[in-house]
Amino acid sequence: MICLVYDASNPRSFEYCARIYLRYFSTTQVPVLVVANKSDRGVVRQDYILQPEAFCAKHKLPPPQKASSRAPLTKDIFIKLATMAAFPHLKQLGLGGEESGMLKISLGVAILALGGIFAFRYFTNR
Repeated sequence: MICLVYDASNPRSFEYCARIYLRYFSTTQVPVLVVANKSDRGVVRQDYILQPEAFCAKHKLPPPQKASSRAPLTKDIFIKLATMAAFPHLKQLGLGGEESGMLKISLGVAILALGGIFAFRYFTNR
């Protein structure tokens, strides 16, 4: 699991994250989360071919998460990092991203239901 952090108030900082991703992680199945730090200072346009949102969309990454040391601490980034670390195969299945929450829940319920059916058959045939 990789977390790439850039300074949202510095127009040259995202380029470094993008280059690292393209060089080391674009051809792997390693989950990557992009975090925009200092987002409370005002987000500036990045001096890169693509803006962070477009870059993440193009490479099928979750949208950049906003973070700030001045804003109240939210658990969103930590929950996403923990989920990506616990289930790295979800990127491989195409289930990464924000809009796929219901799909993940549905897949989990389906797996539990199948496990329940097999367990029921196993114990009733004994």
